[in-house]
This record gives sequence, C-alpha cells and structure tokens, in this order.
Amino acid sequence: MFNATEKGLKIIKFALDIPPNGNPHLQVRNRLIQLFTPSKKPSWERYTSKIILFSLVVANIQSAYILYSMISTRRLALTAKTSIGMWKFETLTVHGITSFAFSTLSIVDWLIIAFWNSKEKLMPPGGRRLISGIKFLVAMAGTWCFVWATICHCVSMYWLNKKTCSSTVSKPNNFRLPRYVRWLSHISFLVPMFTFGGAIIWSFIGYHSCQMAIKNILFQVEEKLVEAAQNFDTSNYDSTMLKSLLLPLKSIPQLEEKTLYHLNSALITFTASDIFFLILYPPLSFISLRDLKKKSQTVTLSALNSSSKDVTYLKRMLERLEDTRKTLFYISLSIFLGVLSCLPGLIWELSQSRAVLEREQGYWAVAEILSKGVVSFVMNVNLLIIGLHCKRLLGDGDKDKVANNENISNEYKEENSHFEVVVVSKPNFPGIINKSKDHSQSKKSGIISDYRGNSSLISMEQLG
Repeated sequence: MFNATEKGLKIIKFALDIPPNGNPHLQVRNRLIQLFTPSKKPSWERYTSKIILFSLVVANIQSAYILYSMISTRRLALTAKTSIGMWKFETLTVHGITSFAFSTLSIVDWLIIAFWNSKEKLMPPGGRRLISGIKFLVAMAGTWCFVWATICHCVSMYWLNKKTCSSTVSKPNNFRLPRYVRWLSHISFLVPMFTFGGAIIWSFIGYHSCQMAIKNILFQVEEKLVEAAQNFDTSNYDSTMLKSLLLPLKSIPQLEEKTLYHLNSALITFTASDIFFLILYPPLSFISLRDLKKKSQTVTLSALNSSSKDVTYLKRMLERLEDTRKTLFYISLSIFLGVLSCLPGLIWELSQSRAVLEREQGYWAVAEILSKGVVSFVMNVNLLIIGLHCKRLLGDGDKDKVANNENISNEYKEENSHFEVVVVSKPNFPGIINKSKDHSQSKKSGIISDYRGNSSLISMEQLG
C-alpha cells in the first residue's frame, strides 16, 4: 500500500516515462483512476451485506410495530412532567423512535453503498461516513435518554425517601423536588448530549469537507487531462506541461491527513461515550431494580395484614410490580448489551482507520459487519422482547378496558382513602411508600403508588 504522496510521485514518474508515440494525457488519466479507485470487494461481502439488510429490515418492522402499539393505546408521548416536578422521557417511545430511525438510516446507507458499488467512479462518496455518523448519533442520543431517565429516578427516589423519613413532611404526595435539584438533573442531560454530540457533528462535518475537497481536485485534474488529450499533438508535446496539470494533486496528502484526524476524532468520541454509558448505567439500573424489589416486599407485607378486599387489590399490584421489575431487568440488559456491541466495531475501526485513505473495500466490509451486523442483531433481540409486551398491550389495553380498570382503581381509592396516587420519578417506576391514614393513631398501613389499573400499561412504561 502507499499513501497519497507516493501515489502522486508514481503518477508524475509515470507521466515522464510515457513514450511520445501514445497519448500521454489519456494514459495518465487512466493511471490516476486506477490509483484512486477503491479496491475490489471481498467475495464474501455479497452474502454478509444481504444478511445485514435482512436484519435491518426486521428491526425496522419491529420498531414500527412498537410505535404503532403506542399510538393504538394512546400512550405515544415523548416527555412528561411528574408530580414532583421532574421532566422525564417516555422511555418506550424514545426507544421505538431511536430504533426506527437507526434502522431506517442504516437501510438508506446500505442502498447508497449498493448504488455506489454498481458504479465506477474515482472514489467513494464523501457523504458515506456522514450518514453512518448520523445514525449512530441518533442511537447515542436515544441511549442517553434512557440512562438519564434512570438517573432522574435514582435522584427522585433519594429525595423522596429523605423527605418521607422527615417528621416535617405530612403530605409526601404533595412533595416537589427543590428547584436546584431539578435544574441540575436537567443540565446533567444537556451537558453530555451537547459535549459528545457537538464533537461528533464537528468531526463528521470536517471529514465530509475534506473528502469533498479531495474529490473536487481529482475531478478537476481528470477534466483537464481529458481536455488536453483532445488537443494533443505529438509534434509539440511537452512533458513539463503535463506535469503542471498534475500540480493540484500536491494538496491531497494534507487533506487526507485532515480526513484521518476528523475520522479518528469522531471514533474516539463515540468510543468515549460508549465507555461512559457502560460505566454509568449498570449501577444506576441496579439501584432502580433494588428499589422495585423493596416496593414488592412492602406490598407483600401489607397484604399479610389486610382485609380480603385489600388482599385482592394488593395481589394485583404485586403482580404488576413483579412484571415491571422483570421487564426492567431484561430491557436494561438489552440496552447494556446493545451499547457493548458497538464497542468492538469502534475499536477496530479506530485501529484500522488509515485503510480509509487506501480505499480498501475489505475495511468497509468488516466495518459493516461489526457495526450494522452485530448492532442490528442485538437490537432485534431487544425489540423482540419489547414487541411481546406491545402485543400484550394491544390485547389488554383497549380503551374500554383501560377506562374500566381506571374506574375500579378510582372507586377503590375513594373507599380506602389511605391509598393515594402519586408519580414518583421516572422511568415511570411505581413508587410504593408505607403510609398510615393517621400517623399517630391508625394501625393500618397503606401505600402510595402510581398504579394505573392495567398491568400491560405499567409494564410498557418500564420498557424504554
């Protein structure tokens, strides 16, 4: 292999050694195309690319089904404000939109590459990496929305538990987080998004600009060579004139180094954000799962000392909590594995990034497998789990049944005023806190919960 400087020297040497009996301009043009044309694709790439396309189409259909389920049950909402003053993302909606956008952009990327491979040009299009970067930027934003929702839940859980343990708080359901806590939580979402996102966008814009500059130089040189070839006369041929036509190629090495710099910057930023998520997310998920387990234990203890009617109600709530906890565990594991699946591809692309300058199709083929292939496979497993819950939602969450269940919940709350409904932080985890109707006299404990009367709806809120 050789870099752009060696390519330029080879072209100039080739031009000087051309015998005068031929058309040197056409021969140099052909040599230029040969040196800057991408190498041939590996033979196995035709099979892997079709498998990847199939996986992406399946992921696209599954994510569309999730969004359809949310629309059908009137649960499609991007953000909401909790009763304690926290803005949160509806994580299932974010997950559906992110998966749909990623799979759609990946399919478009695949079609552009297929179209490009069917043509014979001087070099790959400058926008190839730009589209690839956009789809992973979308995936990173969606992942961070879920991580941030988990952060907000942990923060809210800490403050709510702290306040309910205080003797000065008689109405925990009227509690709101301090303004500075809410602002810090919101800033904690915006700062990483703008830091990582801004760096990646800047890198890919720079990469695209350098690629387009190289492409324009090659096209200009080719155009001049074709024009000179048409006016070629053997009697007045001067190799110095031919050499002057090739002078613009001298700026290509510098542009290629800038291309490599911007590409490495984007890959390093993606890798850093991946590692950041992998370090931050597991402990937060563990805290949320532990909180749900404690709430399940609270409901179980309440059921042991309750009337038969209370037991029926608490048993239904316990089933919903257990379903929510299991769902959160599987989805958290899927999100973690999804982020982890991106890491090998990023590390490999970073270590082999100079192959982009050599226009090695083998590099692109392996990159497609490690990025689109592995990620789409993990995403399909994740979407399959969520899709099963969406099917349950469609089966149990029709409007009549939702209304009926909400009426049952409201009637029960009126008859048993020690059960109150609040929204405790997100991502929509039921917040169960022991509470007595009368703090000094009542012997019968109740609970505070965001129970909504439908097991499927509760489960769906945990899936993002």
